[in-house]
Amino acid sequence: WNEFQVGRLKPALQQLSGHPIAHGKACLFAPFDLVFNHAAADWCRNAPGGGYADLPVPGTPINRGAPILTVLCRADSLESCAGLLHSMATGVYQALGKTISN
Repeated sequence: WNEFQVGRLKPALQQLSGHPIAHGKACLFAPFDLVFNHAAADWCRNAPGGGYADLPVPGTPINRGAPILTVLCRADSLESCAGLLHSMATGVYQALGKTISN
């Protein structure tokens, strides 16, 4: 596993030796107290690239530092997978009214 942190995104990436597909998973954490809104829920339902798990119901309050949801993806390399996770997380944070930096 190759783990690193990008803003409030903490992904784990894995690519088995000899296997052409890399898999990624990232838990997104609340950088401030927030309410999971309909815009973020809609983004997760309609976003291309991967999938989202552990989605809260719109209107759910989430305390700073608590997990918001999980992002899942597959790509042809660890680097591509990391980029896709970051892009997917950025979309969620933007829908919540927050941006993350590299």
